[in-house]
Amino acid sequence: EKLGQTPTTTTTALTVSPTGPVTFGTSVDLTAVVSPSDATGTVTFSDGSTALGTGTVTAGAAALSMVLDGGAHSLTAMFTPTSVIDFTASESDSSSYTVNPLATTTSLRVSPGGSITRGSTSTLTATVTPSTSTGSVTFSNASTSLGTATVSHGTATLRTSSLPIGTASITAAFTGSPAADFDSSASAPVTVAVVGVPKITSVMSGGEPLHSGATLHGGQVISLAGSGYTP
Repeated sequence: EKLGQTPTTTTTALTVSPTGPVTFGTSVDLTAVVSPSDATGTVTFSDGSTALGTGTVTAGAAALSMVLDGGAHSLTAMFTPTSVIDFTASESDSSSYTVNPLATTTSLRVSPGGSITRGSTSTLTATVTPSTSTGSVTFSNASTSLGTATVSHGTATLRTSSLPIGTASITAAFTGSPAADFDSSASAPVTVAVVGVPKITSVMSGGEPLHSGATLHGGQVISLAGSGYTP
């Protein structure tokens, strides 16, 4: 190095592989080529104003591999020389890159299934694929929300005892978080029949309920009324 010497001008070019757009979860390779190839220093890769990482220049190149968040990106590579006396800094042109959300599917299991008694507890289990999906699942009976649960390792579970008497049509709707990473998806409806609790009421001929200890007389008529079941 000599006092007053002019540093060699450098240029930096950025390539991104694979060519976008890609889906979230795909590993993206960022490669910066610095000229002249004997330039020494580091390259900082950025997405807009956010630094993604740094690589050391070797034989005129530096690289970084990573998974980018879903959405639109503006990628650049900034070369910083080891010695500003020997080489100038340089920055690549920005490269626009798009990462699309990952498609998901959601399925639903209701236990116990088929027919349940009003007030009993049902366990609703949603399975979201791929299992790496993050977000939440909202369980509904037709248009009425039953509650929301967070997805963990591909599943979300909700227990409910609030299903009304009648035919319940239960669904599970997944919402990705962040939404740019995962597409939303919904299960097919699962039908559950909810019946009332069987009940028998005894009434004496005078219209009074039959209770424990009641005195009965010969010829007295006792009426029985049932509800909550199918005879």
